[in-house]
Amino acid sequence: MNAASRILADFKPVAARLAVPGLAVFICSLCIVIRPIARLSETYAFLALTINTLFFFPGSTVGAQVELTVLGLVGCLIGIGWSSLFIRIGTVLNNRNEGEESSSSRVLGAFALTIIACLAGYVRSHSPRLTTGSRLALFHSIWLLTSEMGRTDLPPIVVLDLLYPTLFAAGSSLIARLLFPTTSVAKFLDLTQVAFRTSERLLLSSVDDFFADTSNLSPEITNLRSLFIAQTRALPAAYDSCLYEGSFNKFAPYRLLPFLALIRRLKMDVAAGSSYSSARPPPIRRGSDATLGIPLEGRGAFQDPTVEFVKALVDSYAVIHKVLEGQSDDGMKGARERLTMAEELYRDEMDAKLELAVQRWEEKEKTSNRLDEELLQISLFAYYLRSVSQTLNDALGSARELSLHTNSKAQFRFPQLSRKWLGENSVTSTWDESARERDEPDNETISEPEHLRTEIETSVAEAFLGVGVDTVRVRNATFGTPRWFGFIFRRMWDSELAIQGRINLAKFDSNLKERRFHFQYAFKVGLGVILLSVPAFMPPGNSGRVWWLDSRGAWIPISYVYVLETTAGQTWRIGFYRALGTVSGSILGCIMWAISRGNPYALVVLTTCYGVLTALIMLFTGYPGVGIVASITIPPILYIPYLGLPHSSVIDIALKRTSDVCIGIAAAVLATEFIFPSHAKILFLSSVASALDDLTQLYLAMSRELLSAGDYNFDQSSSDKIERSIEITLGRCSAHLTSLRVEITLIHKPIRIYRRVIQSVQRLSDLLISIAVIREKIPREKTVTRVLQQRKDLVSSILVHLFACSHAFRSRLPLPQFLPSPREAVRQWEMKALEGLLAPEDRPTGNGDVGEVALLRSSSRENPGPLHRDAAFLYAFAEAQALEEVIKVVEEITELSRALFGSSTFFQDQREDKNRSPASPADP
Repeated sequence: MNAASRILADFKPVAARLAVPGLAVFICSLCIVIRPIARLSETYAFLALTINTLFFFPGSTVGAQVELTVLGLVGCLIGIGWSSLFIRIGTVLNNRNEGEESSSSRVLGAFALTIIACLAGYVRSHSPRLTTGSRLALFHSIWLLTSEMGRTDLPPIVVLDLLYPTLFAAGSSLIARLLFPTTSVAKFLDLTQVAFRTSERLLLSSVDDFFADTSNLSPEITNLRSLFIAQTRALPAAYDSCLYEGSFNKFAPYRLLPFLALIRRLKMDVAAGSSYSSARPPPIRRGSDATLGIPLEGRGAFQDPTVEFVKALVDSYAVIHKVLEGQSDDGMKGARERLTMAEELYRDEMDAKLELAVQRWEEKEKTSNRLDEELLQISLFAYYLRSVSQTLNDALGSARELSLHTNSKAQFRFPQLSRKWLGENSVTSTWDESARERDEPDNETISEPEHLRTEIETSVAEAFLGVGVDTVRVRNATFGTPRWFGFIFRRMWDSELAIQGRINLAKFDSNLKERRFHFQYAFKVGLGVILLSVPAFMPPGNSGRVWWLDSRGAWIPISYVYVLETTAGQTWRIGFYRALGTVSGSILGCIMWAISRGNPYALVVLTTCYGVLTALIMLFTGYPGVGIVASITIPPILYIPYLGLPHSSVIDIALKRTSDVCIGIAAAVLATEFIFPSHAKILFLSSVASALDDLTQLYLAMSRELLSAGDYNFDQSSSDKIERSIEITLGRCSAHLTSLRVEITLIHKPIRIYRRVIQSVQRLSDLLISIAVIREKIPREKTVTRVLQQRKDLVSSILVHLFACSHAFRSRLPLPQFLPSPREAVRQWEMKALEGLLAPEDRPTGNGDVGEVALLRSSSRENPGPLHRDAAFLYAFAEAQALEEVIKVVEEITELSRALFGSSTFFQDQREDKNRSPASPADP
């Protein structure tokens, strides 16, 4: 009984998701088989199911379906209106040609089709949210412009033939979605709750792993961390859907924004905190005195207070789950108080135990110049737990505010549209608004053209002539007439108005270059559509024109448009799925026709069943393209004979449909390979370089704030913006990597190395954000001011590594053989900082050699200084360990870069084996 209940519980959400597309297909089928409704569109009634699947497939929420319906209908009207305009002009030209189809009308139709194809391609590439509308406009234009340009009049039936199937398709999906309503707010709350549960599981697994007698990271933690990061990346899009959706809710969507920030903070703390234990040294066995490390039972001494504190965190998670499930929890205030008390108790206990551990370390007669790594790891882990506690405390506050609206009266919430509503640029495009904003200088301005002009002229004159600009002008003015005209021209060229115009022209040129990917894609779409439609514009009676009309050749350019993607890998993958779906759909359609034999009841039942089957493939498998193409292949095979449209046989329809699609697929593959080829590998490397640039900017901003005078006050908004940019870029990297797997290349594709690069960049981003928060509470006098030179060396070495790796990924050139060691820099900093922490308050630190460190420790034991007197020192230790983890990740990225691009060697160690040949740079 329990097993049956579990199976039923697992099947219930699947059935709920399949019910909506199944109902939509059922309604569409009724619109086709009911003769009075089908007669509204005599020629294209069978396209209702195709349009439903391609453009109006039921979305995940009501708001998304309404948006899809509106955009689709707008695109439909644009396509029909555009085509009708040129068909009307064509009728005038045909009437002037004594009622015969004129060559001018065919040229006009080809011109109109090319223009709308290019516009649709640009819109699809630049604004993905408008993809449905742009493609539907092109879909209708292809059907009308390739078949109706020979008319001498324009009756309403020409327009309505395609309008009615579109209305049937849009209405069926909208009705089905309204009967099974789901809102974006409910979806966001579900995703948030799932993310909280995943973070809870990851937290518990991390605690168990940290105190386990092993140095290996458990596979469960790796899987949970990857899952949690993926869930975190899905939340911003879900929140945007809440803003863009008109809904009837008890609270405004902006009240969900705190949960988005809280999940990102949990990702930073829990995911980063669970990752560094993989680099933990093997545990020290009891009785071992080979190192300075805390023995195994020493780490166990920190386990009891940690376990008790984690129980309080789990209780807080439970309260948050209740609120997100819609249950009112009266003990919200008490939960926050209990969590605060548990955190204070944990802080005091950890402080006392760390103080004892440091004293035990100081009593050892050793000359190590850094604290024990176990002690640093415990400090960092304690920081992560306390940071999770603070995040959960804020989550309880946000949950309490949300629970106050549980009994409120529901109101209609209007969508909050903005430019961002148009969607992110295509994942293959390297241009985005955030990148352009980051490229703008902070302190330079173009509002003072006179100052800018003088500075430029002076610098150029001094650099090339060794004199000032005024001297140059005087010399030029003393020459003859040609020189005098040149002087006047330069004065006009350097005038305020001319400089402003030149700057505006340069911005326009830069914008055009940034959008070149969109223009290239638009050109490929327009060129392919018009070339594939050439037979449609042949003279009447031409064999090519007859073949086009007989085989309904409009499917060729339509297939081309749907297969052509912005990268070769995506085109190959979609083309393969479309070919597989077309062949399987043709076979299945012939079988279904043999079963139904034109019976309308059998057709509706079989069509609904195949609709549910294809929806299952589209929603719950990794091959949605197969289900989509199979779904749009079957309707012409089933309903062209049923409607009595011209055909020879069902098998002939299936063969022509398959051949048309295959021609379109082949054309799309050739276009993406030979016309402005865009390969996923190049885009992946460029995206990684952009992510490394963002990390460089983030670490540079952190270091600038840390080393500046005054209190540490890092701009969290800028940090969130850069972090969001990194997340978007890494999402693009994953998409490019997926496309790269199916690309056909002659050289090896190091997919595993690329995957490790993405993971390392993500981990480095989490660590840097964590360090930015840790630095708010470190003792700056002893860890920054007194070790300023070591801090600068550490920052410089890390920045050099990041810059070198970014340059290597962008240019695909080898790295230098030697780079400054960040590990040596962090060790030097730790040694000097340790001197300051061990020294009494009034004792200056030494120069840092080992003997002086030992002497300083001896003096410190005679006059003990307060090393661990408050939590600030815990943060100092946590920062030290976090920097160690940053160094490991930076070195890992550097080594991966060397593995991909090689090294420019200039020194060969003579002690190496003479028979060993130097490694050549890897082909990027």
